[in-house]
Amino acid sequence: MDLIEKIKLVLFQPTKFFENLKKEKGIKESFDYFATLSAFSLVMGVIVSYFFQPVIDAWIYGLFGLPFTPTPMTVWDILAFPLLGYLLGLIFSFAWAGILHAWILLFGGKEDYAKTYQLSIYSATPGLILAWIPFVAFFASIYELVLLIIGTQKIHGIGKTKAILMYVIPAIILILLIIAMIILMAAYYSSGMGMFANYTQ
Repeated sequence: MDLIEKIKLVLFQPTKFFENLKKEKGIKESFDYFATLSAFSLVMGVIVSYFFQPVIDAWIYGLFGLPFTPTPMTVWDILAFPLLGYLLGLIFSFAWAGILHAWILLFGGKEDYAKTYQLSIYSATPGLILAWIPFVAFFASIYELVLLIIGTQKIHGIGKTKAILMYVIPAIILILLIIAMIILMAAYYSSGMGMFANYTQ
């Protein structure tokens, strides 16, 4: 199965894909898949950041009423930091699969680490091919969660309700924490800028 065919199957026929995934041995094929799509995401992300990040940053700063001064991208921003992030992402894929595997085992997972690694990689497909598009990453993350739930059912034999709850509840808690942090940061910077303005008058 070539790369494009596999992507289509993961995105549009996930139940069939994860049911057949038991035939895939080891983690080499899934790692190569992840490395290839991560490289694609890296290149597209750098291009988008170079042309659109100042516009996005200005919009976000304006949303919170904060002053924005654009800074030109350096060679480090364009090459070094993305490449470092790519390498760290490849390494962290093993650690994340380990954390996911331990979590799944708590709920009665039946397969080994290699199968969980495959699950973690293939369920991340939406983000790997779409997250570089501004404002699409959130929706890609939602579909990643859907794929993770389907894959957990088919690979580890966990019931549908349990598979949903074991991911959705932590995801909701995480989203609420992120929202709370954003609100607190916005309030902090807004009050800080207000105090600064008073001192300068």
